[in-house]
Formats: sequence, structure tokens, C-alpha cells
Amino acid sequence: MNGFRALVGGELLKIRRQPANWPLPLFMLAQVFLTALLSSGDNRPVGDQDSVVRAVLDPLTLTLQVGVGLPLLVLAVLVVGQEYQLGTVRVLIGRGTGRVRLLLAKLTALAIVAATGAVVTGAAAAGALWLVEPEPVRTALALGGPIARDAGLNLVAVVLSLAACILLGVFVASVGRSVAFGLALALIWFPIENVGLLVLPALTVLTRQGLWDGLTLYLLGGNLNTMVQALEPGRRTVVFLAAPEPQVDGKHAVLVVLAYLAVFLATSLGLSWRRDVHA
Repeated sequence: MNGFRALVGGELLKIRRQPANWPLPLFMLAQVFLTALLSSGDNRPVGDQDSVVRAVLDPLTLTLQVGVGLPLLVLAVLVVGQEYQLGTVRVLIGRGTGRVRLLLAKLTALAIVAATGAVVTGAAAAGALWLVEPEPVRTALALGGPIARDAGLNLVAVVLSLAACILLGVFVASVGRSVAFGLALALIWFPIENVGLLVLPALTVLTRQGLWDGLTLYLLGGNLNTMVQALEPGRRTVVFLAAPEPQVDGKHAVLVVLAYLAVFLATSLGLSWRRDVHA
């Protein structure tokens, strides 16, 4: 156990000291600023509970999913891809570190970074919302119990979104063993899926085959986009630069995302276990 803790500590140290990682928190800060800017000046009705929930929870959820998720996606690619690209993985393996054990240490370090980043960014976003729209925040805090359930469901959506970003980044970096390949594939994954949400229904109309439209129900990005709405039927949530959302229920959305996470994790672990570091 101590050896694994040392591995995780070493990964956290490398994350802190890698110059390529230093600009990533600036994106989180920019997202907090953007959320506060977009939230200011809206004359939201604070007497309606659902409006209060949307006014507070939706900007926070959006900030965490985008402001923390995108840097995590990039960081996951760098953490795995640079190890292979620079050849340092060979040194670690040569010292007796198991390949799967090393990947698990990287995943644990990324999870710690994700949790820390989410807490810090969430606190900053909440403070920013308090400054620009204090009344909805006060009203939401006064609701107590009624808002706690919605906050819990939003938290589930955030956790799944951040986990998807980490495991997707690790997956593409494990497949390509290259930072350039990993970043290229990771950064176009969700935009391509969003285009698919527009194109596939059109193909259904053109070909009169329902298969194409049915595929939209099983896209990772589409299910992440609609997660909050699916978990909380009857109200919509803010979606950032996304295509139309597939109409699914909460159970479907969660199961589809979990299936993707399982495939990403199993494939990454399998590649680390079976492929030689010189491959």
C-alpha cells in the first residue's frame, strides 16, 4: 500500500511540475468568469422554486462540467501520453513498477486532481454567482431540503462527466501512446458526436431507416448533455455548445455513460497489461 501511495504521490508531483499543465487552471478561472458574466443581469423570478434551482445549480453544473472537464481531458492525455512519448515509462517499468499498477496510480492521481479542481472551481463559481446574483443564491440556501435532492442529482451528472473526461483521455493516450494523437482524438470526440446528433436524424429522414436516429441514444456526449434533464424530468438545464439532446430517461443515460466508462477503463488496462512498453 505504501508503495502505491508513493506512486500516486509521484504522479501528483509530476502533474504539479510539468510546465505544460500550468495553463490548465486558467481555463477553469475563465469558465468561472464566463459563468458569472452570463448570469449577471438576468431578471429571474426568485419566488418560484424551480427557477431558483435553475438560477443557481445550472451555472454551477455547467462550470464544473466544462471548466473542470476540458482541462481534465487534456491533463489525462498528457499524464499518460508523455510517459510513453518521452520514454520515462521504460525507466519506471525497469525499476519494478507494474504497468497496470502504474496506470492505476495515474488514474488515482487524476481523480484527486479532479476532486480538488471541482471543489475549488465550485467554490469560486458559487462566490461569483453570489456577487452578481445574490438574491437567487440566498433563496436557494433558504430552501435547504428541497434543493438538496436536485443538487445531489446534479452532482451525479458532474461526477459522471468528469469521470468520462478522465477515462476518455487515458483511453486515447493508451491507444496512440502519443500526446499529439491523444489530444487530436480527445478534443474532436465530443464535437464529432454533437455533429452526429444533427446528422443522424437527417439520415433517418433521407434513408427512411430508423437505425440512424436510434444511434443518437447511445452517444456518450449526447447522454452527458442530457444527463441533468434525464435525472430530473420536467425541467431543462443549460447545455454549452451542444447539439439537440436525445430524449432518454435517467436510467438509460446513466447506464450508457457507465458502459462507455467501463470500456475505456478495461481497454486502457488491457493495453497496459498486454502491450510491451517498447511497442
